Formats: sequence, C-alpha cells, structure tokens
Amino acid sequence: VFSVLTLMAVGEERDGEMFRCVATNEAGNDNSSLVTLTVQVRPSVTQGPVDFTAVKGETAEFNCVVRGNPLVSITWLFNGTAVANTTLLTFTVKDGGRMGLN
Repeated sequence: VFSVLTLMAVGEERDGEMFRCVATNEAGNDNSSLVTLTVQVRPSVTQGPVDFTAVKGETAEFNCVVRGNPLVSITWLFNGTAVANTTLLTFTVKDGGRMGLN
C-alpha cells in the first residue's frame, strides 16, 4: 500500500508544521517519525530607504526592512558597488535591515 499527502499552494503560515503517517489495521498500528514542512519565502523589500538630507557632521541613516525565509541577508550598494566599512565610512546592519552611516 502506498499513500501520498499533497499540500497544494503552501503558504508561509504552514512553515514548521509537522506531519506523520499512521498505519492501522485489525492487528494494531504503527507510526512514522515526525517530519517538518519548511516553507521558503523569496526575499522581498517591504520598506525601502528614502532620500535623506544631513547637516555636515551628522550621521545619515537609511532604513531597509526585508522579509523572507530562510533569514535574509542584506548588502548595501553605493554606485553599484557593495559598501564596506572603511575609515571614512562605517555602517552597521541592524535587525530589520537598518544601516547607520558615519
């Protein structure tokens, strides 16, 4: 006997759900081990940075809020090149993608 459980169009709300197969007849029953459904979600920017005007000497801060599963990594670009910490420019990426520039 062969059985398939098909979950159509799974959404992220199903991430982490656990399933098992149970076989039963007059002689008794047997259970499979539990298995976990992991739903991967493509990264999306839910709130992008906006233009910022700073007075000389102030800190400029741009925010970027992202979501996705597994955990999304964020890379900031300046003129098409990845921003790296230097003596003239430092940045931190905080929870939710906020970047502080100094």
